[in-house]
Amino acid sequence: MPEAFAVHGLRSSSELSQGKRVAPGQLSCFALYGGQLPMQKLILISILFVDVLIPIWAARDRSAIRGLKKALFSMCICNGIYLVLVLFVYPRL
Repeated sequence: MPEAFAVHGLRSSSELSQGKRVAPGQLSCFALYGGQLPMQKLILISILFVDVLIPIWAARDRSAIRGLKKALFSMCICNGIYLVLVLFVYPRL
């Protein structure tokens, strides 16, 4: 594991946690080698949950048209929130 940090100019995982600037590629390498970044993973995986759960929720509506409108509206709202999270929150974690 120390070799992975040395390749990218980090001596230890504590340097990353102390707020040192790192290139985006280094964060993915850090995550691959056992780093603890649970919030980043949750943000990225959340779109999968939304893609499955919203249609299931909307399909329970009695009217197919109303269910479709409900699903499309909810998907647009969730995708907007996801876009904001990925653009502004994810890079700061």
